[in-house]
Amino acid sequence: MGARGRLPADPGRRLSPAGRGPQGLHQRGGGGRRPLVQGELGTLDRPAVQRGTRRRRQRLRGRLQVGGWPHEQGEGSPLVRSRLTAPYASPSGGGGADVRRVGAAGVLVLVLALGLTACSDSKNSGSGSPKASKGPCTPAGPFKPVKADTLTVVTSLPGPGFWEGSDSDPSKIKAGYEYDLAKALKDRLCLSSLAVRNESFDAIVGGQVNGYDLALSQVSITDKRKKVVDFTQPYFESQQGVLVKKGGKIKVTSIDDAKKIQWGVQTATTAIDLLNVVKPAKRPQVYQSLADAYTALDAGQIDAVLIDTAINLGEAARSKGTFAVVSQFAQPSGPDQYGGIVPKGSVNVGTLDKILATLKSSGSLAALATKDLTTDPGKLPTITVS
Repeated sequence: MGARGRLPADPGRRLSPAGRGPQGLHQRGGGGRRPLVQGELGTLDRPAVQRGTRRRRQRLRGRLQVGGWPHEQGEGSPLVRSRLTAPYASPSGGGGADVRRVGAAGVLVLVLALGLTACSDSKNSGSGSPKASKGPCTPAGPFKPVKADTLTVVTSLPGPGFWEGSDSDPSKIKAGYEYDLAKALKDRLCLSSLAVRNESFDAIVGGQVNGYDLALSQVSITDKRKKVVDFTQPYFESQQGVLVKKGGKIKVTSIDDAKKIQWGVQTATTAIDLLNVVKPAKRPQVYQSLADAYTALDAGQIDAVLIDTAINLGEAARSKGTFAVVSQFAQPSGPDQYGGIVPKGSVNVGTLDKILATLKSSGSLAALATKDLTTDPGKLPTITVS
């Protein structure tokens, strides 16, 4: 038995005809001793007499004389009512143990405590630590991110000088011109997080990427690309730079020199358009990724890589003397202008343009270029293409 001073309400027991107690219990003996309790495992020892036992038994006997155990009575019986007037609610199936009731004040305190606990738990539920509250921030304009409180940016790695830290894993990127630009945009949009994803360059410029807010991948703005994606205003300008193995015999100082060598280019870049004007004797080798082009140059499979001057300068710096930028081409239409790509019809382009204009006028973009792209392209020999 649980509490020694109480008799269990067992639905399997019947009242004796005299109504003095359930069958199966010895009648009370003299000398103040407790009756023996007969259970399934046999006769138990007599427990010591506890204070208040006699009064409890008298109350119990009085209840039994009226009509039996609570579970054998209806809710209208006077014996199944609380001392506070709340009616006794019999458990489903009947036969509960002697139920103690909580006073009205106790119920109120318990309900309030549970309510406060629930509110506290709801604020800290879920995995991870709760976010720290952000300080006051006024967004530069309306912006609808694809993921709440996050600026999602896609790029095509590697991006020497623009995305530094890894050639394939965006989570390891910690520096670079476009990385720093993305952080500045995120801050001025009052967003908490920056998420970077690596995508194919072809897919980015072809409008085949979904689930992103902005693409920053040294993408030159062209009318052809505008048919499938929308651009922000330009944030960077660059000519086409010539990258060769340092100390080699390859010299590119004129159009005639450019026609004699084996070029390597990345697919879907404006370098291909420029070589279509130059018309080299050998068909350029086209690579899916820029990293593959640099690997082919290092292996001697090609003579030079043509890509934006700023990108090739970044790769030359990372190569620690293996590569060098020997010249650049000035195109008739002027330098390539890099713009951020947004999905066609995006409502966010106006706010992004506003932020970029502020960063440019304040000198912040120039400061990022000095920090992340250390070599001045203006000092390189320039070949004019007519």
